[in-house]
Amino acid sequence: MNRHFFISAFFLALIFLTDTKSQELINAVSARNGGIVLKAPASRGKSYPTKVGAWSPEALVDGLEHIGWCSKPNTPFPHIFIFELSETYQINGFRFNNQCEKYDGDYTAEVAIELSDLSPDSGFSFVFTTKLVENAGTTWHFIDEKPARWIKLIIKSNYGNPEITELMEFSALGIYKNPEEPIVNISGVWKTTWGNVNVWQTGTRIHGCYEYNFGAFEGGIDRRNVMFRYEEDWKEDEIRGWGLATLVVNAETNRMYGIFGYENNLKEYGFWNFVREKPEPDACPGVTFPEQVKSEILGTDYGMLEDQMRKSGRIILYGINFETGKSEIKPGSEDLFISISALLKNNPDMRISIEGHTDDTGEEETNLELSEKRATSVKKVLCEKFGIIDERISVLGMGENAPVADNDTEGGRAANRRVEIVANR
Repeated sequence: MNRHFFISAFFLALIFLTDTKSQELINAVSARNGGIVLKAPASRGKSYPTKVGAWSPEALVDGLEHIGWCSKPNTPFPHIFIFELSETYQINGFRFNNQCEKYDGDYTAEVAIELSDLSPDSGFSFVFTTKLVENAGTTWHFIDEKPARWIKLIIKSNYGNPEITELMEFSALGIYKNPEEPIVNISGVWKTTWGNVNVWQTGTRIHGCYEYNFGAFEGGIDRRNVMFRYEEDWKEDEIRGWGLATLVVNAETNRMYGIFGYENNLKEYGFWNFVREKPEPDACPGVTFPEQVKSEILGTDYGMLEDQMRKSGRIILYGINFETGKSEIKPGSEDLFISISALLKNNPDMRISIEGHTDDTGEEETNLELSEKRATSVKKVLCEKFGIIDERISVLGMGENAPVADNDTEGGRAANRRVEIVANR
């Protein structure tokens, strides 16, 4: 029998396990985790590739409670949403935020949830129906764990408003059904929101280029989760603009979906949808790249790393991955270590500090200890396997004290769990 109970936002910290725990519950419908709004009712607002629009379907699952979803005026019930997850999850909880005070009676009342692991058009099974509390903040509805690749949310009624219905936030919590899957290969040409993107992958390291604004990027992949730093010519001066992107590869490895922000802001984001065109990358055909960008893409095997170091004095090493709560480096990062060692060997006077970073979940003291152990593991590989002199490298555990993104969102926390190399000047 399903267990049905509500808890307040105060207990949210007991649900989201930390970087130091062995398991983490994931909001499977969030774009930050590869969730896609596959079907939605007529809505008052619209989202764009560069931002989430207020009162749009995407605003229902954006993790931000100051904007939400609103029906198009005079649209009849039921209002039906279908969300496609990046892969099959074991779902065990749902979150609703029904606090919208602008118009009388527009709060969502009766809702129903159905799940399918067969297709977006069939195989749905009824899970529960409930009446949400009028103008209530964060509440949860827990169920016995069930598999799902598609989630159907049905809004059946509101509290009496004759024209519109609102719901500020919806989340579905679960874990991967197959958590031990290996890292997938995403090399190839991908058709995206911003034109074709060419991706090269070796182990956990990825880099690539795209035609839009002479874009180039460098990053890493862990299982199906992609994180990279991109650069583009969208600034008016000679300094290239940059930002962070977090994407999730779907189970079929033919789509990546996620978000991008400007510089380190992942709270306000745009959408980046990748559909694989072919498995081998091109060389950004039809584009004459500036010399600076050529060195990032086509130069030495450490070209973009060296460019980051030259510009900012530090490099974010997405692609060196760790098991949750552990300091042992997971397999697959050999190519990235080759590039780091090449950078150091070709700059023999360079001394560096390796910094370990965590998000802000968990105890601060534990995070500091874990981040230092991870930095030490990276130094050990560089010294013992690649012959870098010990005295050239120092280590520092920063814990949660130097975030590159907000810790209020899942994408921001993922960006903050990282290793950096900093030049000692």
